[in-house]
Amino acid sequence: MNEEHELVRRLRDEILRSFNEVLVEENGPEKSVENISSLRKAELQVVGDYNRFDPKARVELLGWVRAIEAPLRAKTVVRENFLICSGSGSGKSFFVEQVGSDLGPRVKFLRLNLAKQSEEEVSRALARLDRLREPTLVLVDEIDARTGEAWPYERIFSYLDGNLLPTRQRVFVLAGSCQGGIRAMVDLIISRPKGPDLLDRIPDDRRFEIPALCREDRAAIFATNVGKAAATRRMRISQIEKLAVYYVVVSENSSRQLRDLAYSAVSRLKAADDRVCFDDLFRRGEQSSHTFCSAHQLAVERLANRWVEI
Repeated sequence: MNEEHELVRRLRDEILRSFNEVLVEENGPEKSVENISSLRKAELQVVGDYNRFDPKARVELLGWVRAIEAPLRAKTVVRENFLICSGSGSGKSFFVEQVGSDLGPRVKFLRLNLAKQSEEEVSRALARLDRLREPTLVLVDEIDARTGEAWPYERIFSYLDGNLLPTRQRVFVLAGSCQGGIRAMVDLIISRPKGPDLLDRIPDDRRFEIPALCREDRAAIFATNVGKAAATRRMRISQIEKLAVYYVVVSENSSRQLRDLAYSAVSRLKAADDRVCFDDLFRRGEQSSHTFCSAHQLAVERLANRWVEI
């Protein structure tokens, strides 16, 4: 009887193990990439060159684009300030920059970076803002930086009242990368000198998070930059090999690294080429391409010589 129970147990464990292997495969990156047929910008665009694959994220972000742009298209008499939180590499700064580009030359765009600029540099930038009479979108990047210093918020908070003036048309977007999300960022800001004054000028319904990038979003970022890189060479790329897309998806590179990878791949193409292949991601003879293929044989079988339209 004990032998029968042991046999049943082993059979059950084997069935469960086989089921889990199938489940992992069907929910894995190979399947995700296999299901992608198109990465065309027109289908993925949020604003400008900022694209997202996930429809839910796209709709959510489109709503924030409209909210930021509206008071710059038509003057209001209330504070128009926003707080954005996201993980590092999610493209939050690029998102705001593309909103600025979408508004056109009538609206000025000013960017401050509290992590990179000194107190003197920030003061000079705010002095330039004082002289502007045109509608202006102001991005204050790395709002969570310099936690041990009082001057950043002391310098900035009063400017968040600028849109109350009848002669000023301003929108401020404060952006940071706090790991704990928007709630943690709010708590961090409140704990700093003038932090409560800063937050008092940003209503709760103007605070939001940029959704984290999904696998397919990485592919969309890469495809967008392939198109931009091709344009600099006056080329037209119509397809990307799915194995190359898979490499992009599993590499977990940041948005900046994906851009660099795309530009490097396009630089290796001949003028008449209209496709980006997996091999184009690597320098000729680079061993890492062979190492990658050896470690991802299932992906090679399923995705090599198959193509995504861009």
